[in-house]
Amino acid sequence: MDRAIIEYDCLSFQPRFGICFDVDGVLATGTLPIPAAQKAYKHLLTDNNGDVPVPIIFVTNSLNRNQDKANQLSGFFNVPVSS
Repeated sequence: MDRAIIEYDCLSFQPRFGICFDVDGVLATGTLPIPAAQKAYKHLLTDNNGDVPVPIIFVTNSLNRNQDKANQLSGFFNVPVSS
């Protein structure tokens, strides 16, 4: 198999799973991102556009408004996050 075929297969891959991240205490502490979490998240990105190869959701039991938390996460990881 040549390299072009391998790259195509990776790009056309449709995962049968997703990743669920807890926010508070795992990705952030209060209003500050955890640096190791930012670094780990960058390993999931497939390119500089912030695309990830699998669906990702963020969960929290925080009482913050959903859109406020989504905006905060967008800033932490420099990717679009919707509520």
